[in-house]
Amino acid sequence: MSENKPKVKIVVPLVEIDDYAIECIKKIGKIDYDNWDLILITDKRIKESFEKTEIIVSGNLTIGAKRNLAIEKYKEDADFFAFIDSDAFPEKSWITEAIGKFIGEDLDPAAVGGPNLLPPDSGWREVCASNAISSPVISGFNSFYYKKEKSRHVDKLPTCNLIVKASVFDQVGLFNESLVTGEDKEFCQRIVENQKKILYSQDVIVYHHRRKLWMPFFKQRFVYGSGIVEKIGLGLNEDKAHLIIPPLTTLYFPAGFWISRVSDTGRLFFIITVLVLLIVFIFEAARNSKKIIHIPPTFFAILISFFMPGLGFYFRLIGGFDFKKLYRRR
Repeated sequence: MSENKPKVKIVVPLVEIDDYAIECIKKIGKIDYDNWDLILITDKRIKESFEKTEIIVSGNLTIGAKRNLAIEKYKEDADFFAFIDSDAFPEKSWITEAIGKFIGEDLDPAAVGGPNLLPPDSGWREVCASNAISSPVISGFNSFYYKKEKSRHVDKLPTCNLIVKASVFDQVGLFNESLVTGEDKEFCQRIVENQKKILYSQDVIVYHHRRKLWMPFFKQRFVYGSGIVEKIGLGLNEDKAHLIIPPLTTLYFPAGFWISRVSDTGRLFFIITVLVLLIVFIFEAARNSKKIIHIPPTFFAILISFFMPGLGFYFRLIGGFDFKKLYRRR
């Protein structure tokens, strides 16, 4: 029966085998689609072995470079590549639902993905981090990544939940190996520029662990800001305000504090700005929190999410900072 179904290569880049990776591999083994192989791309040789799994030892490469190794090696033997992160795991129907969108409907997508939801058993530190990044204040027009919304065509999706026709890589190229973050957005932009479609389906579901409050979350937001430099340089067709706001905000507050000391009008404007932001952050923390006890940490998570990318942006401009090493550590 499986030979009549399209062949899917599931690609998981990772540094090493940890508890999240084990969870991911086990859940993939339970999906209700049978014509698949799992490709693990690891920094170093591992002693573990898993059923229906090939292991590529890549060394210390970017995530995009790791995915490219799998694509180049297995492209002739695959109809589709399914990408998922090692700290995520799929719904049982993940591949079945995705393949159905390619062959069962008149949508003709080049790529299909869906929401990456918070795992149901997550602790409060992950819950509050998820509350923050699912707010439009932080994620802008990308907040649909983190919740089930109406299925529709979109211009980008993250590679923690992305299924791509193998033939698409011949047409638009591979992932940009120079990017530490944002390689998925850059790849999706090339899909759209080639007049192809990307489908967000609320039924193509993975569960994605969030970076926990506080330090792991802080690092992630800091590294995210470093990627803004490359995104601007590449001219990504992302919401420009969403890219520019973090570095401008980081400049505005020290400048506003200084101006408020020498100008009464400047002081008034600065105070109003701070109050408006605090009100918006409190509102978003309350709106996104299911429990009252989660509102305070969600508020501070939003605060971190709003300001830390700007710091990452300027540290990236200064140079001499290993963002890839920082990003890898949870």
